[in-house]
Amino acid sequence: MSIKICLLFGYLFWGGISLAAEGDTVLNMVISKPYFYNVVQNDKGDIYAGTAKGSYAIHGEKIDFSNAKPGYLKLGKNGAPEIDSTGISNHESTRYLYLLPYPSEKRQEYHTGNGQYFYIVSGGRLFIFDIVPYSITYRNQSIRSISKNLVGGYSGVYRNGKKLDFPTHTDGFIREFGDTAFICYGGLFMISPGKTENFLKEVPYGAFLDSVEVGYVEDVYHDALHSTFFFSTKNGIYEVGEDLKSPKKICAVKPGDPIVLIGSKESFMFTVANKMAVYSFNDGSISYEDSTTENIISGYKLNNRKIFTLSNHALYENTTSSYFSKV
Repeated sequence: MSIKICLLFGYLFWGGISLAAEGDTVLNMVISKPYFYNVVQNDKGDIYAGTAKGSYAIHGEKIDFSNAKPGYLKLGKNGAPEIDSTGISNHESTRYLYLLPYPSEKRQEYHTGNGQYFYIVSGGRLFIFDIVPYSITYRNQSIRSISKNLVGGYSGVYRNGKKLDFPTHTDGFIREFGDTAFICYGGLFMISPGKTENFLKEVPYGAFLDSVEVGYVEDVYHDALHSTFFFSTKNGIYEVGEDLKSPKKICAVKPGDPIVLIGSKESFMFTVANKMAVYSFNDGSISYEDSTTENIISGYKLNNRKIFTLSNHALYENTTSSYFSKV
C-alpha cells in the first residue's frame, strides 16, 4: 500500500509543474476576484496589488485588504502604495506572458517576486507561482490533470490522444463520472454522449450553472449515493443535483484559500485552507473537525476510508486521534 500512496502523491505534487520562468517556477494558484489591476513591490520587499475593490497586501499565498480606494498602484516616496492616476497608459511589459494561459494573446502583465513566490497580474487575475530549487522542461507541454480518457494543461486538452478544439487549455482538474466528463479551466466544459456544453462566463473566467454565477471553477466531485455534484470555485463550494439546476453555495472561502474535495459515503468531507470540514446531508450544516499548521493542497480517500492529505511540506493521514497525523 505504501508504494501506491507514494506514487499517487508523486503525481499530485509533480503534476502541478508548469513550463517555468528561468526553469524554476511552479504555478500555485490563480485568484480571479476582485479584478486585479497591477502588482508592485517596495524596497522593503512589501508587495501590494491594486484591484477594482481597493488595494491588498500580499503575504505568500494570501491577500489581505489594505485600502478601499480602487485603481492601479504606484509607490510613494516612503515606499507606501498609492493610487496611480496614469493607470496603465505607460506600461508595456509582456515578458512573462508565456507562463500564462493563451500565451500568444497580446495583453499587458505586471510582475514581481521574492525568494519564495513569483507574482503575475494579467487579464484581471493574480497568478501566484512557487519558486522551487529544481528545473523540469516538458517541451511546451504542461500537464495539469489526467483522467481516464483525457489529459490537459496549458498547451491543450486531449481526448484519447486527439486534441480538442475547445477548451484550448485547463488549469484545474479534469473529472470523469461514468460517461460524462467535466473540464475545469476557470470556466466549466462538460462532455457527455452526443452533447457538449460550455458553462463559460467571459474573461475574467468563471462559470454559470442554471443562471447562477458560481465563479472560477477548479474541481468537481460526484456523490452518486445522493445524486449530487459538488463544485469548488474561487467563490466557495456549491452543491447541485445531477440536472445541474439551482446550485446552492454551502461554504464561502477567503480569497486565496485552497479547497480540496475529498467526499465520503455518510457525509461530504473537504478541506478549506488548513481545516478539515464535514458537510451533513441531513441538515446542511458544516462542522470543522481538525486543523493543521499549513494549507492543504491535495487529498485522497482510499476505499478503506483512510484519508491522505498533502501540504507543501508534509503528507498526512487520518488516525483515531487526528485527521492530520504526519506520515
